[in-house]
Amino acid sequence: MKKSFFLSIALIILAVAGYFIWSQPPVDSTGKVHTAIYDGALDTWNPEVQILPFRPQDIDGQTVGSSTAIRLEWKQPTQTYNHFLLTVTDPVANTSTIESGEHDRVSLDITGLKPDTEYVFALQACFDPHCETWIVAADEITAHTPAEFWSQDAQPVLLNP
Repeated sequence: MKKSFFLSIALIILAVAGYFIWSQPPVDSTGKVHTAIYDGALDTWNPEVQILPFRPQDIDGQTVGSSTAIRLEWKQPTQTYNHFLLTVTDPVANTSTIESGEHDRVSLDITGLKPDTEYVFALQACFDPHCETWIVAADEITAHTPAEFWSQDAQPVLLNP
């Protein structure tokens, strides 16, 4: 009787401990703009994202890109996945859009952005067509679009902020 009582108590303790260990989200969303994406992710990976100018041009010896577009390049996760999603958020305006692409794609040109604005990106690799299970880039990506100004001859010229 004593033995079964202690066994029952031990099982209850293990069940409670297991609940707290496995009920916690596997990915920490603390401090993230895209908390729902991080809370729902199975895991993270380091895509080594690069933010590059879109259609770069040389202005006064400086390479700059469009003030309304950004090019992102990344490395794929090692896991086989179906497709990717990239959530683009303007935290000040509180607006978001989602871009998607094939699993073998490793870059995306994001257009239609506002000049001189900071954006936050969350990159997901979805394991199924409906993106019900996914992994997410370990860190959100932040990028700032260049400011736009007009030259004296009324031609648009881009300049980094």
